[in-house]
Amino acid sequence: MHKTVCPVIFLEYLGIILDSEEMEAPLLQEKVDQICEFISSINVKSSCSKREVLQLLGHLNFASRVILPGRYVVSYLISLSTKAKELHHYVRLDKECWILISNFGYDSLRIGMELICFIILHNISNYDMKLLTDASSTIGFGRYFVGKWFYSSWPTEIKKTTQTVNMQWHCFELYPIVVAAILWAPHGKGKKCYFGLLICLQLRL
Repeated sequence: MHKTVCPVIFLEYLGIILDSEEMEAPLLQEKVDQICEFISSINVKSSCSKREVLQLLGHLNFASRVILPGRYVVSYLISLSTKAKELHHYVRLDKECWILISNFGYDSLRIGMELICFIILHNISNYDMKLLTDASSTIGFGRYFVGKWFYSSWPTEIKKTTQTVNMQWHCFELYPIVVAAILWAPHGKGKKCYFGLLICLQLRL
């Protein structure tokens, strides 16, 4: 591989593609396949050796460069690896462990979320983005973004939860913010939006 290249839109660096046109940084497909293959090889096991846990840790630590939620999985695996003293000793992989690995590792890689946008370092107010949300604990919630808006009543799951748990007001406020971020994320790609509730969301596809 040449150390110097002419000006290009796509540049490979340490297994990551730097895309200056889409402002994204996906993993090489070869790396994605390698990580998914290893996860599949141990997916049927209820326990793994410390060596295998450390191998998985290495793979997901690399992937967490472009899958931000993967950093939590990395921390979890580090903690899990300390339960075995020697490399040939085994540790139990419980249901919680596999849910984490599945949600933020295997599934994210397979469905094409293996990328991170180039992030604007400073936070942007939701008012600057003209992104507003509001919620009522009894009626529902609404969202507004640059002339577009809609409202909805609370989902059945939320209603059931409020009947059994004394939900705090910020839980009701957070729900429409997350929905708005998912719905309109492409319009704020690469930005960090501050909502005034000590909540900062990184908007990405």
